[in-house]
Amino acid sequence: MSEEIKNKMANEINSPSPNSGDISFNTVFKLLVIVAALLALLYVALLLSQESKERTSMEEASREQSEGARVVAKDISPEILPTGFPVNFPSEANAEITENEIVNVDNQGDQSIRSFNSNQSMTANYTLYLNFLRNNDWDVISQTNENTHKMLLGKKGYQLLQITINPGQTATTSIVRATVTEI
Repeated sequence: MSEEIKNKMANEINSPSPNSGDISFNTVFKLLVIVAALLALLYVALLLSQESKERTSMEEASREQSEGARVVAKDISPEILPTGFPVNFPSEANAEITENEIVNVDNQGDQSIRSFNSNQSMTANYTLYLNFLRNNDWDVISQTNENTHKMLLGKKGYQLLQITINPGQTATTSIVRATVTEI
């Protein structure tokens, strides 16, 4: 046999043929990279799924709390100021009282509310209630005096008194809503 044929036969015996069961290092490495990438994607998907479940359960718990809130409103006769209002709170004679009640949400404390349609302008009511707060030792902690709405917030001890004044049906009337909250 010639030397060339011997070398050819030796190469065929020592090197794997494409049809044999041997797998090259490059192929194994590529498969490992693909498997690692798939595992990483699976891990990220599981994390996102868990985060989504946690967010959903927190939203459901929050919704259940707000839906389950127990609100108790007690209407008060219009001739009487609701509990908590200062006894000298200015009341307009012949004003139509539209709301006069005490509201309690989940036993978190009472909020007394009095609303009425005033025959005075927004500016007149703003001045009246600002002077009331200042002359009765309330700290005026916030105030808004706009053409479209007015608001005063006073604090005295453990009480907050908020007075909002909105336009009435005419330019010379207004809607006043006073709320007393125990803090």
